[in-house]
Amino acid sequence: MSENGDGRPGRRVSPRMIAGLVVLVIVVVFAVVNSQTVSIDFVGTSVDLPLVIVILAAFLLGALADRLLIVIRRRRQRH
Repeated sequence: MSENGDGRPGRRVSPRMIAGLVVLVIVVVFAVVNSQTVSIDFVGTSVDLPLVIVILAAFLLGALADRLLIVIRRRRQRH
């Protein structure tokens, strides 16, 4: 670990973490700018939601799928 300037150990900020934060900020700004209501039709039902909720839900589901695939790949590599 590195020191953070005052003698205490700290964490280094990785380029991957910075890239993730940049993507998160872009998604949040994009979602907030798109605040109109949209109709979502799924499996015979329809619901009206703010587009910001739809965008953030899609982003979170994509991130969750990414993490799940990484875990599956790592488990296969170990065995």
